[in-house]
Amino acid sequence: MTEKAPKIRRLIYKRILRIFFIVLAILLLLIVSLVLLIQTAPVQNILRGKAVSYLQSKLHTKVAVGKIYIGFPKNIVLRDVYFEDQQHDTLFSGWKLSVNISMMKLLHSEVEINDVQLQQATVKIKRLLPDTVFNFQYIINAFSSPAKTTDKKSDTSSSKISIREIELDNIHAIYDDVVTGNDVDVFLNHLDVNINQMDLQKQYFEIPEISIAGLHGKVYQNEPLTKTVAATNPSNSSLAKLMFKNITLDDIQLDYINNPGALFTSLNIGKLAVAANVFEIDKKIIRLDKLEMVNTTASVRLGKTVSAKKNIRDPSQQSKASSGWRILIKNLLLDENNISFDNDNLPRQKSGIDYSHLKMKGFIFHMNDFSFSDDSVSGNISKGSLAEQSGFDLQALQGEFLYAKNQSFIKNLKLQTPGTLLQRSIVVRYASIETIKKNIGSLMLDIDLRNSKVLVKDILTFVPSLSSQPMLKDQNAILLLNAKLNGSIRDLKIEQLQCSGLQNTKINMSGYVQGLPNMKSIRANLSIKKISSTRKDILSFIPQKYIPSVVSIPGTFELSGDVKGDMHDLFTDLALNTSEGNISVKGDFKNLSDTKNIGYDATVATQNLNLGYILKNDSTYGNITLQIKATGKGVDPKTANAEIGGTIQSAIYKKYNYQSASVKASIANQTAKADVSIRDPNINLSLNGSFDLSTKYPAIKINLAIDSIKTRELHFTKDDIAYYGTINADFPVSD
Repeated sequence: MTEKAPKIRRLIYKRILRIFFIVLAILLLLIVSLVLLIQTAPVQNILRGKAVSYLQSKLHTKVAVGKIYIGFPKNIVLRDVYFEDQQHDTLFSGWKLSVNISMMKLLHSEVEINDVQLQQATVKIKRLLPDTVFNFQYIINAFSSPAKTTDKKSDTSSSKISIREIELDNIHAIYDDVVTGNDVDVFLNHLDVNINQMDLQKQYFEIPEISIAGLHGKVYQNEPLTKTVAATNPSNSSLAKLMFKNITLDDIQLDYINNPGALFTSLNIGKLAVAANVFEIDKKIIRLDKLEMVNTTASVRLGKTVSAKKNIRDPSQQSKASSGWRILIKNLLLDENNISFDNDNLPRQKSGIDYSHLKMKGFIFHMNDFSFSDDSVSGNISKGSLAEQSGFDLQALQGEFLYAKNQSFIKNLKLQTPGTLLQRSIVVRYASIETIKKNIGSLMLDIDLRNSKVLVKDILTFVPSLSSQPMLKDQNAILLLNAKLNGSIRDLKIEQLQCSGLQNTKINMSGYVQGLPNMKSIRANLSIKKISSTRKDILSFIPQKYIPSVVSIPGTFELSGDVKGDMHDLFTDLALNTSEGNISVKGDFKNLSDTKNIGYDATVATQNLNLGYILKNDSTYGNITLQIKATGKGVDPKTANAEIGGTIQSAIYKKYNYQSASVKASIANQTAKADVSIRDPNINLSLNGSFDLSTKYPAIKINLAIDSIKTRELHFTKDDIAYYGTINADFPVSD
């Protein structure tokens, strides 16, 4: 009996296990059968019908689902979905909505969506008068339940949500909101978004790929029903951190109109590609490996407003609002773009580039290593060209540039138009912008613009007000420029300065200039190889009112020589050759601004200098050729101490050419002495005189020996008169 009991217990255990496994197998079979049944068309059609019937009874609007497919455990596909709003207009309709979702993770409060596809859909979101509620609000109301109060602390933890890929095709979206004044109507051909990481709690989104192709439509902003105050972002609040990689836009055509602000824009993007490295909004950092825009047309128009100042913020506020951003672009490629801008609040200019009415065609701009921050902008331009409606045609632009708080430069420059070529480099350095405003002399320059040229038409394009200048009246004239300068404004070294082309003026010089911008402190050491010009050019440079009425400028002239020193100590060795004769000045001058203490040791020579033309009195004066040396101090007769000596080879006076005259004179202690001799065929004399200048009416003594004077030959009389003799004169006073 005792041996049979264990056997009976073992049999009972076996039966229980057999029953358990049978039940388990039946349950598994039921689950598998249920899963298989769910995936069959009849069952799914029953589920579809139940869902549609339930939604229609709950929402009291038309709901339609043509087909539902559940591919357990991941795929859910809806076809021919239609939701109607309470005004019997389409709220949502779609040919296909496919969601690839991990259903098993839903049991663990995780929403993992691998793929969302929406094709051939229409979405209409509206908020219209008179109720001013969204047209989908009835759905929220239908499924909302009264709030329940509880003493227990509510669970604020959120489910983990992740989406890997979103794909939209042929989507028509309408958003019409009278409350905010937004009216949007767009058609999207294709959108593909890949998401690596999405953390809603930390607001972190890593999106490696965004592709949009064929986005057409309008975005209008009208006057809102209520005025809202823009929310500010406290410094301690967190911003979403977006990490983008590649963004591609193709065939984007959007019109944006802001009627209250009278802003009208039209955008037609052929292709826009962005390869991002870092895109951190919270840290205000954008670092792009590539930004490419091709075949794009963009226009912006500011319409007439009651007050143009209404929409303009204070510049200080603008700078504060945009401060902190840092933008880096490794490769920027803009090709064949058209850009226009119009401000209807300002009239159009008759000529030149109108910065309020711009229109650029064929805009090409290639740049590497672009960097922008609060205090600097830099980059390396490899290619640039455009055509502006003013007629400005930029054919080539190259150069490395920098604008910073203490220096600015453009190196390896090449700027070319049909008539302009600027090349080499321009570098300026300064302690700060505020410093050079107060002291321009501290500005450091390093300019190398050799073998360059500038078309007058290009100058007038940017500064049309200069068109009134006679020197710039020929728009086809070209200014040739060959310049190399370095140093500060107050201590500037001119290694080379060559200019020509503006009419007939040419400059070729080198040396240094110190003391600028204070003209009284200028000190120079200049080697003037050539400065040539014409009377016509001078009158175009200098207004007629600044030229004495009794003086006439020669038709042409050319200056060469050296100038060294300043107003206190100056050396000159200059030769001026003109169409009306030549003149040279060589010597040392001191204290030029002080008539009492001016010092000089100089030689002045002329050759056939036409005084009649220069003094506008050719009936009395003619050409003169002489050489005079002056040494001394002062020009005031009361303090002067000087000696003058020289010869006059020829001088025409009253149409007679006097020849072979010598002059020797001196002044000291208010006494002047003079020895003059003339050995001319028609006048031969010698004069010795002294003049006491210490009194109001000077005392004069003259000893004059006349060998002969023939008055008719000298054009003093019509009759033949010859005079011989001596004259001794002594005038105690000359009253």
